[in-house]
Amino acid sequence: LFVDGKPPVTSATFSAAKGFQRDNTLFISGAAIVELKGFDPSSGVNTIFHSINKSPFETYKKPLVFDKEGEYLLSFYAIDNVGNKEDEGQRNIVVDNTPPVTTMSIEGPQHNDVIAATSQFTFQATDANGVKETFFSVNNANFSRYSRAVGVKNLPEGEHTISWYSVDMVGNQE
Repeated sequence: LFVDGKPPVTSATFSAAKGFQRDNTLFISGAAIVELKGFDPSSGVNTIFHSINKSPFETYKKPLVFDKEGEYLLSFYAIDNVGNKEDEGQRNIVVDNTPPVTTMSIEGPQHNDVIAATSQFTFQATDANGVKETFFSVNNANFSRYSRAVGVKNLPEGEHTISWYSVDMVGNQE
């Protein structure tokens, strides 16, 4: 005779091509596949249940796919073969498929598209879940990581092309 008074334990395993975790929230780009696994060394796991965004709990049968942009609350628990129920576990998932938006500004004297040699340009990038880095290029040269205002005093007089893009925390590139 063996007495089993301990509930099972369920773990949530995530696989996503691009993403990061902050506290109890997984931020991803593209799609995340979540697999729930229960463990009970005494009587074994009978059933795992899951709920998405506080919907009614249902029996977990196959990995869950999160691929539509938005925020999700995944709740789950397991019951073992003698009726012990674990406390509900929760994970927050944010699917972010939107790239950041970056704008360039000119600081210093300017008239239309003509700027003084004492001017400099700056970039401001925004993204709902954070910007990781911004890059820029002058006259189709290799892109450089942007970290502070860029002066133009060393550029020869004439027309120049400035290109830029930013990457957010989950790898979306504008």
